[in-house]
Amino acid sequence: MTAPPPGPTPPPGPPGRQVNKAKNKSNVFTNNGGSQHVNITQGQQPPRRTWAWISLAILLVTDVVFFAYGQSAYTGGADPNGDLLRAAVFIALVIGTGVISRICARDIQQRWF
Repeated sequence: MTAPPPGPTPPPGPPGRQVNKAKNKSNVFTNNGGSQHVNITQGQQPPRRTWAWISLAILLVTDVVFFAYGQSAYTGGADPNGDLLRAAVFIALVIGTGVISRICARDIQQRWF
């Protein structure tokens, strides 16, 4: 019967794992004359962005409510400053909704494609 090799035996790697070994006088980057064992394990699933989906739902409801408010409060030129402020706030909300929807679209792309 033969003796087991010295040192711990590394467990078998799951799919998606990269293992690099460097021995004396070889190089992963530099091993300073000793042995080096590098494990790189990649996650199997991309991170979930639930914060983006919740933010998107809130922003969509806010867009609809603010649009209805701005439409009902329109003065037709009697108060141009108030109309301009409501329009600027609505445009900022739409831009924010667009940014968050891009994040959600990227999330869908990473999960399904």
